Amino acid sequence: MADINETRNADNSKRKKISYLMLFIIIVITLGRIVYSFVYLKGDYHSDEMWSYGLSNSYYEPFIFQNAEHTDLINIDKWVSSDIMRDYLTVDREHRFSYDSVNYNQVHDYHPPFYYYILHTICSFFPEQFSPWFGFSINIAVFIVTMVFLYKLIQEMTNSEIVALIGCIFYGLSVGAVNTFVFLRMYCVYTMFSVITFYFHQKLYHGQFTRKNMIILFVVTLLGCLTHHYYIAYAGSISACFCIYYILKKDIKKLIVYSLVMLGSVAASLLIFPATIAHLFSGRIDDTKLTLSWQIKMTLNCMLSELFGFTIQVVPKVSYIAILIIVVVVLVIISPLFYLFRKETWFINLIKRTGVILHELWKKIKHVDLIFVCMLISSAAMILLTALTVSVIQMWMSIDRYIFNIYPEVISLVVVALYYVLCHVLTNKKVTIFMVAFSCSVLCIASNMVGFYNYFYPKPEGSVPIQSLIDDSDCVFVVNVEIFLVTCFTQYSMDADQLYITYSYHLRDKILNMPEPSDSQKEIYWFIDDYSFYQEPADGAIGGLPQRGLSADQSDKLTREQFEELVQQKYGMCSYVGVDTLFSRPFSIYRVR
Repeated sequence: MADINETRNADNSKRKKISYLMLFIIIVITLGRIVYSFVYLKGDYHSDEMWSYGLSNSYYEPFIFQNAEHTDLINIDKWVSSDIMRDYLTVDREHRFSYDSVNYNQVHDYHPPFYYYILHTICSFFPEQFSPWFGFSINIAVFIVTMVFLYKLIQEMTNSEIVALIGCIFYGLSVGAVNTFVFLRMYCVYTMFSVITFYFHQKLYHGQFTRKNMIILFVVTLLGCLTHHYYIAYAGSISACFCIYYILKKDIKKLIVYSLVMLGSVAASLLIFPATIAHLFSGRIDDTKLTLSWQIKMTLNCMLSELFGFTIQVVPKVSYIAILIIVVVVLVIISPLFYLFRKETWFINLIKRTGVILHELWKKIKHVDLIFVCMLISSAAMILLTALTVSVIQMWMSIDRYIFNIYPEVISLVVVALYYVLCHVLTNKKVTIFMVAFSCSVLCIASNMVGFYNYFYPKPEGSVPIQSLIDDSDCVFVVNVEIFLVTCFTQYSMDADQLYITYSYHLRDKILNMPEPSDSQKEIYWFIDDYSFYQEPADGAIGGLPQRGLSADQSDKLTREQFEELVQQKYGMCSYVGVDTLFSRPFSIYRVR
């Protein structure tokens, strides 16, 4: 017997080593795809990605274009040194490891500070330097940890290393994973903590209610709360399931301990960063939105297209009264039939069989794995929360970032459910695993064919790189409505000489009255947001609202021809250089001296 056990243990150890080697290879391949996408396919950066650097590194100045209280504009309508841009994105030597500044900036922004602590720490080792790799290095480390815990989660749910590896390949090669990890924001860290949270809840459910696991869960929940405010709702939905479970099991001791751990971690996060309370009650819940059904549809379809390559259609308006009338009419019609056939043998047998089926179904529901229930509830909770609080009109497909954290969980749910269903249908385990792998491959390929890469911002063919013109020159930067675009300009303008940033409002007067820069010998380039020009009204606006970036009132706007004539009048020169994009927004470039 001892020899048999030793042989079995040796086989298990060998199998684990092989599976870990395969996991390592999968991580290398999938991470390689993400790195390739970041280096070669990502053409530009979202304004939020530059905000990641500014909020982390700018010393007590969270925004480049307005004060901390959001009450006054700064650095606007005057010539300023480009040093303000470098100071915003980088850590100066005197303020390295200034976590009090990071905390101050986040109090005046909308997110907790943990991610920004990490980025500030990395940048503090490279003072006065900027590189997208500082932020991307966080994403790389977080991706590796996420994949490891995703593997462990699926492996323990299925007791199959192969199925766990299939789930990791599926997630790692999906469009959803690429979007999550090429985006230089806290959402990837939020995703990592969500996967770890779920993994340790699974361990609790399967009997490993140990002090060690509770301590780890406390720390992970604390850090999750300090990474993104939505994590509180995510962890809360899981906690609600577990509290109900412990109540039904009448395990009051575990209920008390678990509740103290989860509530204690949230309370600790509030003590560390009390601004969370103000943030939670000053969010976007009042922003203009589509109807709730369409908000849910758009949010859900982001996930479905990026993970599985399909979308659903939702009827925007449902008449519940009409449905009720139909149900009542059907019941009225079939009720006499029940009475008419009540003594027929076939009808009696049908009722009995129906009762047996319902009884068996109820037994299965009663004994369903709580982890499946938690996955469904927490995923649905995050989709509903996002639909209720984030405007699709303002965010469009970028609304996906708020549900990145449930992507690995949903992949796990689909892979595990598929595996268990096929296990009951097929008797051969190898055939079952093959069918799981085949199904996941089809869905993953569909994801890459249908899913939209939201954070690449490719440059148009023939565009003129801003960076090639701006070095050591004076630059005028004109935006239309969305002044936040100045943030996108920061990384390109650090090496300019002087900058003049302005709105397009009253542009005619601004052109004629704009002062000369202090050093009049430099070349001057104008970078003007194409939406600053008069635009013919376009069809396809959402819900009758103007398209993003276009103001409804264009009465004060110049046509392109009028703009060029005025600039020629002021400078005696107006040479069109070309066009480039910031955040996928076209900017026309003119040399005026």
